[in-house]
Amino acid sequence: MTLPHDDDIHYKNAKSDESPPLPSQRITFPPPSGNKIPREAWKVVAILSSIATMVMYGETMLVPAIPTLIKDFKITYSTSSWILTTYLLTGAVMTPIAGKLSDIYGKKKVLLIIMIVYAVGVPIAGFSTNISTMIIARGLQGVGLSMFPITFSIVRDQFPREKMAIGQGIITSMFAGGAVIGLSIGGFIIQHYGWQFTFFTIIPIVIALFFVVWRFLHLDPILQPEQQQREESEHTLKKVSSESDKKSSSTGDKARISITLDIKGAITLAIAITSFLLVLTYLQTGGAQHCRLRLSLLQELFL
Repeated sequence: MTLPHDDDIHYKNAKSDESPPLPSQRITFPPPSGNKIPREAWKVVAILSSIATMVMYGETMLVPAIPTLIKDFKITYSTSSWILTTYLLTGAVMTPIAGKLSDIYGKKKVLLIIMIVYAVGVPIAGFSTNISTMIIARGLQGVGLSMFPITFSIVRDQFPREKMAIGQGIITSMFAGGAVIGLSIGGFIIQHYGWQFTFFTIIPIVIALFFVVWRFLHLDPILQPEQQQREESEHTLKKVSSESDKKSSSTGDKARISITLDIKGAITLAIAITSFLLVLTYLQTGGAQHCRLRLSLLQELFL
């Protein structure tokens, strides 16, 4: 009888240790807390932070020029408030719409379209000679505010779950940073070159950021373990539904319903916010009669 060699014992022990990992021990990507943030995620945050700074700069740069605009356009102070109000109003209405469109058509594509609309409104505002053109241009620029839910969604896809607050915090801090830059630099430009040049300074920035997003922003979502399981279940459901689609087309019609845009809800939101602002504007100027007339016209048109 021969005794087993030490090498055979070590080999058997090593072989017995090679048991399959438990589900809780499987490696997922992104890794759990304690791991570094990917370099690609930092690049995405840098690009999105630049966009956030530009949008907030465009909101506050015109504040020091309000007295000058009142004289140039020969308007009242209450009417001049629409120069800023239209910007925020369009952003409030377009934010849920842009978020839904990004889910349907893709975040990068919708982000580029929003930047194009924003870029169109900037030169129109710079060359405007009356308050109506200025308000229309500011409305186009207000579409840029709807970038923010898309940027937060991109950060959520690129950062690990435990480090997600870092990316969102950096972008949120650009709100205050862009506002401060807009007030300080905007006041300097208005004093020395006129309020028109505040818009002209944004044009090269918008064009540069557009090409940066188009060329360098690669949105490859990093799935969390929960998202991986969810996508696997959705993939299984898609296989089952594809087989049933061959037999009946009713399943496909139901699938299309889930990606439709709530146009009635968007119109209702726009009417509600606009009506509220009209009430505040005309109550301040004593034009309650005009306010009732315009509200009745809105009700007749949309209701």
